[in-house]
Order: sequence, then structure tokens, then C-alpha cells
Amino acid sequence: MRLVPRRFGAIGTTLALLASVAVSLALFPGTANAMCDGSVERAAEFNPYGVPYVDEYAKAGTCNGNNYYDGYFRSLVTDWRASVWIQNNGVYEARYGSYSSLDWIEYDFRDNNSHSGLTFCIDNGYGFWICGWDTNAVAALEPKFDYSSLSTGF
Repeated sequence: MRLVPRRFGAIGTTLALLASVAVSLALFPGTANAMCDGSVERAAEFNPYGVPYVDEYAKAGTCNGNNYYDGYFRSLVTDWRASVWIQNNGVYEARYGSYSSLDWIEYDFRDNNSHSGLTFCIDNGYGFWICGWDTNAVAALEPKFDYSSLSTGF
């Protein structure tokens, strides 16, 4: 018999994650790089508050100036879905992972100038999102794009 309704469990989990985020922000800085830095592939991590939430990396050979990006991303938080939001010429499109798996997700996109903004998000499936880049994040009830990184040369 389940004594606590699922929604209350999700709220408790969200509050626990927010508490850990607040403590981590005060204690640990994070680092990250852009995905393509000219012709060089780089790994990236969404690491707000010192807590790693999303990993991403470009496939070898992606950063070649042909306007096509090919990479992998994954959530590092159990039961939270990772997403990558790509901005090109003011238009956003998303690639989503899974709530039930921490496996790597392959994704790709094309743009018209090998010059796109990328934002990482995680969401809990109950309308709570944390989005940003590197150690910068915004928590909200929808995806927010206040922090992103520019990927160039792909």
C-alpha cells in the first residue's frame, strides 16, 4: 500500500533537489567548455550549483565547418529528463532524453552558419525545469534560455 501519493513524492524530490542545489552553489564552482570551438570538439557539462546535471559531447569530426552538428547528451540525475535546446537565428528547437534512463542520447542539427546557441535543461515531468549553461541556471515552470553557450565551427 502506498501511503504518500505520487504527486507529494515528486514535490518532496523536487524540494530535496533544490536544497542540494542551493547548498552546492555556495560550496562548489563548476567548469565547462563549448561543444565546437572552431575545428576542435569539446566536452560540455551543465554543472549548476556544483552539481552535474547534463553531459554533452560532439562526435569526432563534427567540428568541420559544414553546418551539421552531431553529438551525444545525457541526464546525470535519476528520473529527470535532459534536453538540449538549439537556438539559430532566434528560433529554438529541442532534443529530449528519457526520464527513465541515464543513457547517452544521440542528436544532430543543421544550421545556416555553423554558429548556434545551446542551452541545457533538466525537467522532472511535473512542470519543473532547471535550464542554463556551465554553472549558471534558472529554475522555472517552463524552459528558460537566460544562459547558453555559443557553438561555432561545426
